[in-house]
Amino acid sequence: MPEPSYHDKKLSAWLADLDTLDPAKHETAGQAIRAIGTNALPILIRLLHARDSALKRALINLGEQYPFIPLQLTPAEDRYGSALQACRVLGPLAVPAIARIMPFLDGNRSVEAVKVLVAIGPETIPPLQSAFTSQSEAVRVSAIAALGTLARQSEEIVPLLIPRLGEKSDQIRITAAWALGRFGVEARTALPTLSALTNDSSYSVREQAVRAIQRIGFEPAQR
Repeated sequence: MPEPSYHDKKLSAWLADLDTLDPAKHETAGQAIRAIGTNALPILIRLLHARDSALKRALINLGEQYPFIPLQLTPAEDRYGSALQACRVLGPLAVPAIARIMPFLDGNRSVEAVKVLVAIGPETIPPLQSAFTSQSEAVRVSAIAALGTLARQSEEIVPLLIPRLGEKSDQIRITAAWALGRFGVEARTALPTLSALTNDSSYSVREQAVRAIQRIGFEPAQR
């Protein structure tokens, strides 16, 4: 399949522009990628699979140590970083890429992956719920954060988050309380569990529970 283009400029070139610090260039690249639309997905999904071989990694390291050696190699991280940005630009059109974006919840791209999944929208809710069973706490925290950022896009999220308030991990309880607070009054069914968390052994959990309760619209009794 030939590489799609827009205004006689290939997708790969637009991806490079999307990764620039120049605001005007970045915005133009975003418009171009939106114009290319779903035709960009086969290449973006392939880029999300990008991994460096041991040999390529060694050559990249060599080039970093000896800049005068003319090695023009693009690390896989740069390639899938551009693909993540493009999927965020595409928003709901990037639904077919969800399965390839989910693994990035674990690692140094987790914040970026959350933003991409939120941009895609409610279609990400089932895979994010499935991430609750991950053995990685970082993945579970990222999934909860994504669902919290999707607040008001789907009424089914609140019942998914309430059980997370009972997990052993302080960070998961904190993130779940924060996420529920973002729903405002729509999360009132979480109030009993959040109220119980105001007696949690962790100060940070107690603090976040109080904040969530206040955002939902009920001031907890002073103790």
